[in-house]
Amino acid sequence: MIKTFTSSIGIPILLAAVSIPAFAELGNPRVNQLGYIPNGPKVATYANNSSSPLNWQLWKGNQLVKSGTTVPFGNDEASGEYVHQIDFSSVTTTGDEFKLRIGNDSSYPFEINADTFMAATFDSIRYFYHNRSGIEIETQYTGGGHGSYAPDSKWARPAGHLNVTPNKGDNNVACWPGTCDYSLNVTKGWYDAGDHGKYVVNGGISAWKLLNAYERYRYWGDNTDFPAPGSANRITPFADDMLNIPESGNNVPDVLDEARWQLEFLLAMQVPDGKPLAGMVHHKMHDEAWTGLPLAPHEDPNTRFLVPPTTAATLNVAAVGAQCARIWSRFDQAFANRCLSVAEKAWNAAKAHPDMIYGNDYNDGGGGYDDLNVADEFSWAASELYITTGQSKYLSDINTNLAASEWGWQGTQAAGVMSLATVTSYSNSGLRSQAQQSIIARANDLLEISRGEGYQIPLNFDSFYWGSNSVIGNFMILLGLAYEFTDNQDYLNEVGRGLDYLFGRNALSKSYVTGYGQNATKQPHHRFWAGALNNNYPWAPPGALAGGPNSGLEDDVSKDAVDGCQSRPQTCYVDDIGAWSTNEITINWNSALFWVLAFYDEYARQDTALNHVPVANVTVTPKTGTAPLRVTFDASASTDADGDELTATWDFGDGTSGEGLVVDHLYTQTGRFGSIGEISDGNGGKVGVITFIDITGSQGNTLPVAKFSASTKTGPAPLTVQFDGSESYDNDGDPLTYRWLVKNQQVGTSPQLSYTFTDEGLYFVELIVNDGKADSVTAMTTINVTPPVTSGDLSCTLTANSWNNGYTASVKVTNQGSTTLNSWQVNLLLPAGHTISNTWSASFDTTQSPIVVSNNNWNGTLAPGASVEFGFQAGFTGSYTAPSCQ
Repeated sequence: MIKTFTSSIGIPILLAAVSIPAFAELGNPRVNQLGYIPNGPKVATYANNSSSPLNWQLWKGNQLVKSGTTVPFGNDEASGEYVHQIDFSSVTTTGDEFKLRIGNDSSYPFEINADTFMAATFDSIRYFYHNRSGIEIETQYTGGGHGSYAPDSKWARPAGHLNVTPNKGDNNVACWPGTCDYSLNVTKGWYDAGDHGKYVVNGGISAWKLLNAYERYRYWGDNTDFPAPGSANRITPFADDMLNIPESGNNVPDVLDEARWQLEFLLAMQVPDGKPLAGMVHHKMHDEAWTGLPLAPHEDPNTRFLVPPTTAATLNVAAVGAQCARIWSRFDQAFANRCLSVAEKAWNAAKAHPDMIYGNDYNDGGGGYDDLNVADEFSWAASELYITTGQSKYLSDINTNLAASEWGWQGTQAAGVMSLATVTSYSNSGLRSQAQQSIIARANDLLEISRGEGYQIPLNFDSFYWGSNSVIGNFMILLGLAYEFTDNQDYLNEVGRGLDYLFGRNALSKSYVTGYGQNATKQPHHRFWAGALNNNYPWAPPGALAGGPNSGLEDDVSKDAVDGCQSRPQTCYVDDIGAWSTNEITINWNSALFWVLAFYDEYARQDTALNHVPVANVTVTPKTGTAPLRVTFDASASTDADGDELTATWDFGDGTSGEGLVVDHLYTQTGRFGSIGEISDGNGGKVGVITFIDITGSQGNTLPVAKFSASTKTGPAPLTVQFDGSESYDNDGDPLTYRWLVKNQQVGTSPQLSYTFTDEGLYFVELIVNDGKADSVTAMTTINVTPPVTSGDLSCTLTANSWNNGYTASVKVTNQGSTTLNSWQVNLLLPAGHTISNTWSASFDTTQSPIVVSNNNWNGTLAPGASVEFGFQAGFTGSYTAPSCQ
């Protein structure tokens, strides 16, 4: 009997009506076990000793979709196999449960859909929330947000390292004994890998990858910052309220909120002013000795220490601080200013101490991350600082010639080149073109390597060492950017083949991403995700990338299991929680995975008509001079790939603004002014350009420096804030006069100012000091005054858990009224002798008595009957008396 099936292109196919036999080998052909996208490459690899082409069939359930013959490649050195290649890229049929079959052998099942990689993209970025330090991992945020899995309490845990017994905590970490006399509060950040250490070298490049993914999206992808939800091709991690993290809904892209958690840690690792090596950055911080598995962060009993500063760590912070400054200038100017201040201070410190190299003296309890050559870090930091500030002094340290090797935490020059190539907001188009050509040349090298490999990946026999999966991930970032700059499909296809390898098209037919594929990694080396060792701990959630094949086999578990694999290094992998040299997971590996998945998923689900961001070409002349100084801002050479007519608006940084592609502005005051130009194409594409203008005072006088603090920066109206400018100074020793301005109106002339903001809104507060000869550079902060709160509509309950000299408290605030509140405020009454050491999920004004606690910008809305919780940690002297709220 004969049955007739119809292929995807309508051709009848006659098949004998026989039962399909059992298959001899499952997982060969080797495929991407997650799947493929309709508009991308679809390749598979088949290991078989035949030197002749073999017939293959692509099935979707019981339907034959396509058939063809393999292309024998021959011996593949890295896998030790004779392999054939299969290309079924012409298939456009979509759906699930596809399988490739050759004779009695069958692949694992896979899908072909436009959104194949969407959930994996969101799972790969959620990895970072799960590994946050210093915050409770709440059940409601452990899943969801367009990922593949729902929230589950098994992944929830208390905040780690907050001085709650048995933790020693990260809010007062001392230096390694005998190396310094101060302590730092470094509670935030991400745990680096399977351990609980937090490292600047590795942490910096990890944050950079998330931020660069955002900048690639902003300048080269679908540049609508806040796409409307509901449409599949408008679901993106680069918008707000997409990831389901605590900060979602705050009008800042969620990926930036996640990166900021790490940035806060990196900035906090800088040596304080007034201390030896001020401005340098501590290399890392971790436990005094290695801990065992399983162990959740809040269970860690070890004392933790700061490791001495290094030049490499300092330049990491200089680089990501500068990157942070230009990105957050659109969302939080105060944070942007802080990032730039730390970055410039770090750069100056590194220049003064260019040879402070980590000597592997503090590796008990944490990884080394040693780096003997920091020329690449100087180039990276100089590139980021030049893009952000436009100051020519950084140009001499920039090197755009990419070496033919990998890049990562130890080789960071490529990061600077990629930023120079990606960001279009700075005006040096020649340098940008040079960087782009360097990336394209390196991408061509990678294509050539891939053509010589049986598995069609840019890794050769010598490339399978610790973290080899990250190496291919980092290479895919270069290839993705080369595609953006050229639209050459060869680069895009190589990205797709690289993802195929990570998700199962490899010699072990193993998906190295947890939760994805029928044969996926299950036991990554991780102290909390240790279900393999103890049922009281969870298994890893989907989306974590294992390090992958490593012929070094540095751990005993891997060596005992696969020693001898070195002659076929692609097979040197063990899925065992103890196999830390092949199966570890880290933030720098997952940040690469996220970058690539976000890029490829966007390509798969892209709009057919994509608006491009304008390319800014701005000249500003002059940039320095004596007041009064007339400056010309010229954006007329800016271009738009879509041919849209461009417009420009300018914020001159001195309280005035202007419009037009070419404008003149007269600066009448002395100081340093950050001018921001915004070039728009009228279709949602915008690009900002920051230029600093330095206006000097009279000859021979050093400008005074204005500095001030604010008792609080947010709260409901009426809001009284105490400002203190007494830290302002003049290096010439001249007496100072003070001028306080709120919305450009003078409101005070004393070193201190008490000011009440009666109406809600965002206020710019400025302090200018004068030494009798010239004004200082303006010091500025923003005050966010939220709507008034009717306290009668609120109730609060406080629950505390105490120990011998401290406690943590959770406060539940409920809207008892009948209307929705847009903000809330309660009073916190602490007994005498109680001191707060840490807070979360609210803003605390401890200058007032009782302490005033108000909402953060992301949890201010309370519907009738709705509740919100915040908390704090405190210590006390004497006997314990419970605090209360009202």
